[in-house]
Amino acid sequence: MFTDHTNLQRIESLPRRVGAGLLLGAAALLTLLAVTAALRAQEKNPYAGDAKVAKRGEYQFRSNCAFCHGLGARGGGRGPDLTRANKRHGTSDAEIFHNIHDGIPGTAMPAATNGGIGVGMSDEEIWQVVTYIRSVEKKVSAAETGDAAHGRELFYGAAACGTCHMVNGKGGRLGPDLSSVGSSRSSEALVESMRKSQ
Repeated sequence: MFTDHTNLQRIESLPRRVGAGLLLGAAALLTLLAVTAALRAQEKNPYAGDAKVAKRGEYQFRSNCAFCHGLGARGGGRGPDLTRANKRHGTSDAEIFHNIHDGIPGTAMPAATNGGIGVGMSDEEIWQVVTYIRSVEKKVSAAETGDAAHGRELFYGAAACGTCHMVNGKGGRLGPDLSSVGSSRSSEALVESMRKSQ
C-alpha cells in the first residue's frame, strides 16, 4: 500500500498549527484589550482638583513648558495662553493630555515623550501638568468677552490698527500679523501691549 507521507505530515501538524493560531489570536486580543484600557485611563485625569498635585504640575510646567507658554501659562514666545477656558486644540482634560503627550502636528508643540519637551515626561507628570493648567485657568466672565463687532470697527476705523497690522489677510503689513494673537496672549498682556505702544 502506498502512503502519501507529505499529506500525512500535514494532517498530523494541523492541530499544532490551529493551536498556534489560536494562541497568537489570544495574544493579539489581550494586547488590544491592554491598549484600550491604557487609552481609557488617559481619558480621565486621576488628579483632577488636587492642589498638591497641581503644585507638582507647576514644577513640571516650569521645567518643560514655560519656555514657550510663559510662567503662569499666560502665553509666551511661541505657545498660546493656557489660562483661557477655550483652547484652540481642545478643552477637555483628555484632549490637553493628548496634546502634551503626542504634540500637535503643524504647530510648534512637540510631543512630551522621548525628549520632545525638556527631558521627556511620564504620563503621570503630564497629568500633573494638566492639573496645574486647570488650577490657573480663568473662568470667562461677560466683561471679558467684549464686543467683537465694535472691536473690528475700531481696529479698521478710528483706532487705525489695520493700517499697520493684518488680521486674517486684511490690513497692513508694517506691523506683526495679529490673526492668532488672541489665542496666544492673555487679554491682560494684549491690553498692556496696546497701552505701551501708544
